[in-house]
Amino acid sequence: MINWKITNIEYVKSKDGLTNVAKNVHWFCDRIDSEGNYGNCWGNQQLDIDSLNSATFISFEDLTEEQVLGWVKEAMGANLAGVESFVNNQVNEKQMTERSVGIPSSWS
Repeated sequence: MINWKITNIEYVKSKDGLTNVAKNVHWFCDRIDSEGNYGNCWGNQQLDIDSLNSATFISFEDLTEEQVLGWVKEAMGANLAGVESFVNNQVNEKQMTERSVGIPSSWS
């Protein structure tokens, strides 16, 4: 199963009388199988804020990760399947078992 996580949300402070409107969502997804093979992908997704409905609008402070993930996946359209395929291929081909991520400790 691929795990999705929101890492950051950029928001517009005011748009058409609404405040704190989520605009650009940074996401990360990964998968690890039972043998420890790992795959991941990350990116960002712009949300369409040009036709917001004030009756169903949710301000930044009241968002849940589940809601935002739903918006992101819907906005990704066909690209969603490509991202998940990319992650699954990394796992299946054991591409990430010899890789790691981070920054040098001297950067702190």
